[in-house]
Amino acid sequence: MKGLTGFVLVATLYACALARADETPPLRPPLPWHVNAYIGFERAAEFDQAGMPERWYYQNALQIEGARVKLHKQTVVCKAGRLYSSEGDGGAMSYEGEMLGSLEEGRAVLRYAGCDQCIPPATAPEPLNLPIRRVSPSVILLGSVSYSREAEPYPKHCPSGV
Repeated sequence: MKGLTGFVLVATLYACALARADETPPLRPPLPWHVNAYIGFERAAEFDQAGMPERWYYQNALQIEGARVKLHKQTVVCKAGRLYSSEGDGGAMSYEGEMLGSLEEGRAVLRYAGCDQCIPPATAPEPLNLPIRRVSPSVILLGSVSYSREAEPYPKHCPSGV
């Protein structure tokens, strides 16, 4: 067993030495809330710390299937022009509900559905009741946040204009 363990360690180190730093890592499967989702960013200034240059955002994923609407809000941080996310940085709240009216001009009524990686609130957050409108075939405006089907989750650079 000792010989096999040593071989595996040497093989792993050799493979790592051959890997180039500029190679793109293999794509991971999309997270459930990113499947068929519109991605949008909103400021989460409540997480900014005085004296620290980092700026916090919610990376939101909006899924619409018929009249059903789901919204996933994960905290991410901008450091030196790059966007980072970490499970330890904060939770990911999720909301579920329905659309009243249509995507041409309607309202999304969403209730708090839970939070991953965070302390559960003593009382559930107030439901969201936001205007929803299709701006183009690939862009939806929910409240004041613009969501795009073309936006990638976890982009390398910080959101601009948010």
